[in-house]
Amino acid sequence: MHELSRQISTLRAEVDYYKKELAGLRHRTFGLDEIVGESDSIRRLKEDIRKVAPLDVPIFVSGESGSGKELVAHAIHNLSRRMERPMVVVNCGALPANLVESELFGYEAGAFTGARREGRAGKFEMADRTSLFLDEIGDMPMETQVKLLRVIENGVFERVGSNRSRSTNFRLISATNRDLRRLIAEEAFRADLYFRINGVTLRVPPLRERASDIPLLVKHFVQRIGPRIDSKIQRVHPKAVQMLQTLPWPGNVRQLRNVVERTVILAPRDRLARIDSDLLPSEIVATPIGGDSGGSTLMGVPLREARENFEREYLKVQIRRFSGNISKTASFIGMERSALHRKLKLLGMAERRDDDDED
Repeated sequence: MHELSRQISTLRAEVDYYKKELAGLRHRTFGLDEIVGESDSIRRLKEDIRKVAPLDVPIFVSGESGSGKELVAHAIHNLSRRMERPMVVVNCGALPANLVESELFGYEAGAFTGARREGRAGKFEMADRTSLFLDEIGDMPMETQVKLLRVIENGVFERVGSNRSRSTNFRLISATNRDLRRLIAEEAFRADLYFRINGVTLRVPPLRERASDIPLLVKHFVQRIGPRIDSKIQRVHPKAVQMLQTLPWPGNVRQLRNVVERTVILAPRDRLARIDSDLLPSEIVATPIGGDSGGSTLMGVPLREARENFEREYLKVQIRRFSGNISKTASFIGMERSALHRKLKLLGMAERRDDDDED
C-alpha cells in the first residue's frame, strides 16, 4: 500500500506540473532567449534568424526530431512584421490522411459526413496576415502537395465542398526531420514544392554537436520547472552535468528536457538544493561513452587496438562536449594542445574542425 500511495503521489505531481506547463504555453511568447545556448553553432543560428525574420520570404527549418525546430519557427515569427497575430501551427505528421485537406483548406457545410453544420475555416484561412508553420511537411500526401503549391504561388484556395475561390496572405515556415532530397528521388515529395518552400534554409544542430550548451540547458530546465512544482532544487551537481554531456542524446533537447524535468519531479523532498548523479534515471547513468550498448567490441581485440578504440571514442566525446574547440578540450583532459593534435592525427581524427579562434 505504501508503494502504491507513493506512485499515486508521483503521478499527481507529474499531472499538476504538465497542467501548469500547458497553461503557461498559452500565454508564452517565444523569442531568441528560448533558444538556449552559447555554442558557435547556436550563435550563428540566432544571427541568421535575426537576418531572415524581417524578410517576408519562405523559411525552411531542417533538423533532427527534438532539436528545437518549432522554437526557431516561433522566434522567426516573433521577430517578423506579422508578430501582432499569433502564428498558426500545423503538424502535418499528426493529421489523419482523410482529414488533411479539410484541416488545411477548411470545408463548407455538409461537405462530408460529420462536417459541422456551419462549415469551418482551415489553417490557410486562419493564417491570413500572419505566419503559417507547417511542421513535418515531409509527411504531407502528394495530392495535398499539389494544392499547397498553388496556395503558396498565388494565395488562392477553395474550401472542401466549395467552388468559390478564397484568398490568403501568410508567411510560410516549414520544417521536417526527413531528407526531402531523398523523398524527391523516391517520388514521395514534389521538387517544385521543395524549391518554393526553400527560400532560406536554417539548420538546427543536434544536441550532440553542441554538448557545451548542456550545462546552460540543464540550468534553464531546472529553473523553469522548480516554481511550478514548489521544488527547492536549484541546480544539478557538476558531475551529473558532465555525465549528461557524454551521452549521444538521439532525442536531442527534448530528451534532455524530459530527463531533467522527470528527475526534478521525482527527487525526494529532502534534497534541498541540488540533483546528484544518483538521482538521474538508471538508463541514463548506465549509458556508456558514445552510447554503445556493450563492451564486447573491446573484449574481442588485442590490447593496443582496444586502447586506440577507447581513446578515439573518448576524444570524440570530449571534443563534442566542447563543440569542436581543441584548446578547451586539451585543457580539460590535461594535454598540451599540440600533443592533442598529434594524438588526433595518429588516431585518424585530424580532419576535425578547430574552433580555437571562435571562443
